[in-house]
Amino acid sequence: MTYPNDSNNLNNLNDPPQIELHGIERVFQLGDSQVHALRRLDVSIAPGEYVAVMGPSGSGKSTLLNLLGLLDRPNAGLYRLEGRDVTTLTPDEQAQVRSERIGFVFQSFHLVPRLTAAENIALPLTLAGIAPRERTERVARALADYGLETRADHRPDQLSGGQRQRVAIARATVMQPAVILADEPTGNLDR
Repeated sequence: MTYPNDSNNLNNLNDPPQIELHGIERVFQLGDSQVHALRRLDVSIAPGEYVAVMGPSGSGKSTLLNLLGLLDRPNAGLYRLEGRDVTTLTPDEQAQVRSERIGFVFQSFHLVPRLTAAENIALPLTLAGIAPRERTERVARALADYGLETRADHRPDQLSGGQRQRVAIARATVMQPAVILADEPTGNLDR
């Protein structure tokens, strides 16, 4: 099911797809049996388009997110991100694409326990080698955008579930990625 971003939809009708999956297969070996998590999956997502993946437990939603986020590789098929075949990249090349082009919001946050909210948000900027001054500016803007200014110096165990979720969303968006992958991103948020 797709939900086009109305403000960008008309501009993007002729743009090449942001994400293209062709014939994607992912098979897991469990003991003597094979589990086909994804079979011959074809998906095309345009720039600015929102897509929700829904289904029962075990239907392949997490497998698909892991493939889209370059955390896993398909057994067969082609994955193009912004026109680039990312299925043939080396692990280091995939890590660079993840760092620069993909933001993740995990259901269980995955915040670093010993880092403050501000440091967790700054982490992808630090790993990408963004200069300290720009890092500080972007983190301050993200803290303000997500209503976390007063919680900047608090570690995850000192934050509510909703605050941790907002830190995770801020961290996922601070690099201004081309793609944001979110696993139940609003489950812990109030209105």
